Amino acid sequence: MEVLDVREEKLSRAISAASRRQILRLLSENELTVNEIVAKTSMSKSLTSKHLTLLYDLGFLEAKVQSPYKYYSIKDKRLKTLLEEYDGVILSLSATDLPPIQEKKLSRAISAFSRRQALRLLAKKESTVTEVVSFTKMSKSLASRHLKLMYDLGFLIANVQPPFKRYSLKIPRMKTLLEEYDKIIGTT
Repeated sequence: MEVLDVREEKLSRAISAASRRQILRLLSENELTVNEIVAKTSMSKSLTSKHLTLLYDLGFLEAKVQSPYKYYSIKDKRLKTLLEEYDGVILSLSATDLPPIQEKKLSRAISAFSRRQALRLLAKKESTVTEVVSFTKMSKSLASRHLKLMYDLGFLIANVQPPFKRYSLKIPRMKTLLEEYDKIIGTT
């Protein structure tokens, strides 16, 4: 399981920043040089190079040198599908938020391993805090904080039936996003 955890953390790191997602989206369409990416984005050459280096080091990019240029492309074409699902979830969020805010909300919701674990359970079934604790091995207070955060961000529904509060996914497309995530890290 440790190898999968490392892969999952690498993927989480790769897609955690909006600028890296923007680069991955561009590279899912075409091979590009640093200068071509700079021209298509509002990023500096230095920042673009840093992101490309990180994505390459994490294992998500290939680099091909054709002097004097270096062309980058994505290594795993499933990243394109993952990013499409990511965008679909963003579109499913509240229309009162601007897209950058929606994107930050989603990044925050899935950036932590324990939150992704809780979301995986909730994608299968409506669950209580106690069930989330049992599934994820988190403390009850941590599970409660994560569930509250995801509820506040707009990703969960809380169904209160005393003495229980059951959580479920508010956005069904989150399940597909998590499935694509799992395909890339190798759990499916």
